[in-house]
Amino acid sequence: MSAYLLPDSLAELFKTAASTDAVPGGGCVACVSANLGVALLLKAIRITLKSKPGLAILQEAEERLLGYAGQCLDYAQQDAEVFFQFLAAYKLPESTGAEQTLRLKSIEQAAVSATQLGIVISAMGNDILQLCCEIKPDIKLSIVADIVAGAHLVFSMIAVAIENANANLSDIQSVYPDLKASVLKAQTQSQALLAALV
Repeated sequence: MSAYLLPDSLAELFKTAASTDAVPGGGCVACVSANLGVALLLKAIRITLKSKPGLAILQEAEERLLGYAGQCLDYAQQDAEVFFQFLAAYKLPESTGAEQTLRLKSIEQAAVSATQLGIVISAMGNDILQLCCEIKPDIKLSIVADIVAGAHLVFSMIAVAIENANANLSDIQSVYPDLKASVLKAQTQSQALLAALV
């Protein structure tokens, strides 16, 4: 369990994000931003459904996006927790050979856990971008800008997750080639989806 809990207000999140505290960092804040991006996607769907109430693709998308909105906030909290794992690992004693070995292993495990979380976050973000591509043709023209804005906020979450994953893997990527390949695949997919959308 981390010593950080995601605040209930954006004003409090802004205050802590702008502080010198270790968390919330970029990953956490980007997940909250993606949550707001999903809110814009829901707005565009709901406004469109007022004039096209029976459009099944939008009704199904609305249901899925509600789930993604909650996941974004869950991942924001998890991002803070995995960062605390890093901090705890780096603070381990290293006076003896055994302590040094344990410390290095703990740092490596924290890096792997953080990278795996980044891959999961990226996969969810790519699912949202794919959904944006599918629904955009049915959205009212006057509100399509909210689809684009929401998609960019989600893309930012993916970009930060990938950046963090690459940093985590910088010293251990040769030991975990599958993780590196998954990160690269998520990055390529997100770029292609955003390009198709805008």
